[in-house]
Amino acid sequence: MIFVSLTDSAGRQFIFGIPETYNSSHDYIKLYIASKDVSKVYITAPGIGFNQTITTLANTSTAVAIPGSIVTTTGLSNKAVYVESDQTISIYVMVREIGSSDGLLLLPIADDAPEFFVASYEPVDPTGPSQFLIIALEDSTLIDIQLRTSAGPVIIGSQSYSSGQNVSLKMSKMQTYLVQHEHDLTGTHITSSKPVSVVSGTKCANVPHDATSCDFLVEQMLPVSFWQREYVCAKLKSRGTNRLRILSSVDGTSVNIGATHIKLNKGEFYEYVNSNDVATPIESNFPVLVLQYAEGGDHDSKRGDPSMITIPSINSQEAEYFYETATPLPYHYVSITIRTDQANGLHIDGSTVSRSDELKTRINTTEFSIIRLSVTVGKHHIYHVDTTVGFGVIVYGFDSRESYGFPLGLTTQGGPRDTVRVLSVPDERT
Repeated sequence: MIFVSLTDSAGRQFIFGIPETYNSSHDYIKLYIASKDVSKVYITAPGIGFNQTITTLANTSTAVAIPGSIVTTTGLSNKAVYVESDQTISIYVMVREIGSSDGLLLLPIADDAPEFFVASYEPVDPTGPSQFLIIALEDSTLIDIQLRTSAGPVIIGSQSYSSGQNVSLKMSKMQTYLVQHEHDLTGTHITSSKPVSVVSGTKCANVPHDATSCDFLVEQMLPVSFWQREYVCAKLKSRGTNRLRILSSVDGTSVNIGATHIKLNKGEFYEYVNSNDVATPIESNFPVLVLQYAEGGDHDSKRGDPSMITIPSINSQEAEYFYETATPLPYHYVSITIRTDQANGLHIDGSTVSRSDELKTRINTTEFSIIRLSVTVGKHHIYHVDTTVGFGVIVYGFDSRESYGFPLGLTTQGGPRDTVRVLSVPDERT
């Protein structure tokens, strides 16, 4: 198997896991696999005896259901899912539960991404803990965790640890390790000796904490080496408030969020809340991670519930996306971030993108637009007529006490550097 340094969210090899969900039974857990090419894709989860090989069509997405037994519980388990394709593909995952769904974009295996920070939220109570899941690709993977929590000791194994303490683990190929805590674990720092993936979130969180009702939050964490310094964000379409968290990886991080100026140290975050319907620029002297949170419907008196979305930076953008609305919810939306002078070339499903709901702002001398669209249930193709023009997309959906949200792409700056590894994963390819 060959894998390269991460340059965007499309790739040929992926590894991930699903942390504990709010309900023990699920409507479904599905992978949505999209590619410009006909692709042969192999999916295996040896720990639950799951193996499947499919051939996807070109220029569309294909759904594959994963058994619900893949969901992990606290501690060490063999619940990793490995995906390999003969062509470049993009994958997002939807965990569908009535009243508590969310989705995540998968990131390809990266050989030069050993550092992560956890993004989560304060749990509704101890039954819906903050959590992060580490997924190992290879044997003898050494993990170092520097815990950060808003309150209380964290129990890992049979040991109790305080915020700021370090925990060391050794993991084997295709293993997962789930850490949970009754308080927010955001800012926990993870490093590894070999390639891993980190999926984090909350089993059930109110957003904000005093608003009902709680929901499952999940995202795959972008490695620190691919964070960026410039973002633009606005309220999710149909919602009342723009709620962001900006997370820092180093001391002395200075961040401007619209007219707000803050300073952060390693592992610290700032929660920005604004009810004005404006495009908000975010600029920092060191790279940061930006997460957007949909709020509980009882808080903003709008249709919807909590979800957690990684926001693409203005330098983290692709030129074409294939996706399909991944739940039976009736209300689905897209937010597109693009340079204003390039917005005329945007298309969706063969038609020019409507700019009737467009917000504008500037970063330095460049004007950016956020264009928000309602979309129909089904498959969609979002692209620019100029294939050299990149733009960011997040997708999300709502119903009464229902929600999901995730980015469609997280392209990073720089080009691929050849890195070759051979990995022997037990499988039953057909």
